[in-house]
Amino acid sequence: MKLCITLLIGVLFANCLAQEISVPDSLLLNSPLKTDKTLVVCLSPVESFRSSFETAMQQKLQFHGIHTETSKRYLPIALKQEAATKNELKKLIKSLPQSGFDKLIISAMSEVEHTKIDAEGYFGDFDLFHFNTYLYKVDEDGSSLLWSICLCIYDYQVPLLTVKDFAKAIVDKMIEDGALKTDEVHELKLFNF
Repeated sequence: MKLCITLLIGVLFANCLAQEISVPDSLLLNSPLKTDKTLVVCLSPVESFRSSFETAMQQKLQFHGIHTETSKRYLPIALKQEAATKNELKKLIKSLPQSGFDKLIISAMSEVEHTKIDAEGYFGDFDLFHFNTYLYKVDEDGSSLLWSICLCIYDYQVPLLTVKDFAKAIVDKMIEDGALKTDEVHELKLFNF
């Protein structure tokens, strides 16, 4: 009996060694891999908002197959939207191609508008926040604007929104406008164990 088991294990082992592994043609690369990288920057004086917004954008974009990094490593100190930070931002943009980035997403609160009527026609004293996001292509020659959006949010809406809502609205609009292809969505597969 021991001899039969030993022979069976020997045959199986020899069979495993003799099999040739072949890669299906569908898995072979027809072109070299691209290393697209996008840096996500939020210009905010509130560090917690900056980091949570950048992380939410990173997660949303990575779900769509976009390799992203947050600005924390490249801008340890948050840049506020002021004239003095323009030079810091220009230095950052110039350094991006050397760091392997080819795209840059910048988001910031651009202005606060005081209004007496809201979008639904209600009268009162409202603050309307303009939250802008810009997508730039960056290379050795400089940068060029590819896409932009302005989210307008009333002061009474702010407590109801999360940074994930901001990120979802921006990425959904990118898809709608064609700045992000919908076929880049990674399928969520559920497995039963």
